Amino acid sequence: MFRELLHFTVFLFCLIFVVTVITNIRAKDKSFLYADSVLETSDIQELTDNTSYSKSFFYSMRSVFFLDFGKTESGEDVSRHILKKIVPTFHLSLFAILLGSGSAILFALVCIYFEIKLLESFFLFLSKFILSTPIFVVSILLFLFFFLYLGILPPGGYEAGNISYLILPGIALGSRVFARIFYLTLDEGKKEQESDYIFFLQTRGFGRRRIVFYYIFRKIFPLVLIFILIDFSSLLSGSILVEEIFFFPGIGKSLYYAVKSLDENLLRALLFYSGVVFYVLTRTAKILQFQLSME
Repeated sequence: MFRELLHFTVFLFCLIFVVTVITNIRAKDKSFLYADSVLETSDIQELTDNTSYSKSFFYSMRSVFFLDFGKTESGEDVSRHILKKIVPTFHLSLFAILLGSGSAILFALVCIYFEIKLLESFFLFLSKFILSTPIFVVSILLFLFFFLYLGILPPGGYEAGNISYLILPGIALGSRVFARIFYLTLDEGKKEQESDYIFFLQTRGFGRRRIVFYYIFRKIFPLVLIFILIDFSSLLSGSILVEEIFFFPGIGKSLYYAVKSLDENLLRALLFYSGVVFYVLTRTAKILQFQLSME
């Protein structure tokens, strides 16, 4: 427990340093934002006065430890702004990760069970196609087909409790999760199929369906789980392109706004949020992997 706490403390200080550098570099010169204004040069200089890295670092430390990130450029409380964005982001991330990883594991085990080369080749080709296609292209194709052509799904936005708003962005994000997890599950499942443990189960008369969908799945799941949680952490950090295309009010859209408007406080808070989410879920995945592998 102490060692884990020490790891997190070191990570926190490193994260604060990185966040400070990024926000200072990004918000170094805001003068161009006032280029079309009637303000005098001296007034613009006062508004865009830059603080030193040391002051920014200590301000970031204070913000993190007291969870007070100040206000956005528009005057909204940063913490309250992020809390409003977390709920839709969590819903979208959960939908995408369940859809992508669940279908990937199922189809990979089906390929192992039936041992049909054509079926396996189809899903491998599909996975390669997804990974080689930019996610914004997938998003636009989904938008054109399901909204403009079929007219069966909303083009974007978010409404709490209405899953139809999650389908298009969820498929776009979940498709890449599907491709990565399918590759991993198929590869590890085939390796496990050749192990002495599975050979022993076969000699004991266990049915192939039970071996594939229970024993092989149980053996490879700890490894697959860590990749699922890593993907989940990246989704929780927001997806700028997908959220912009489907005008989804999530963390990614806020991050895009913070970068575009040079909102230092909001950018600092969002980078800190993303770093902590990634760390916590990654460490959780490793602990779960260790616990499951010991069973």
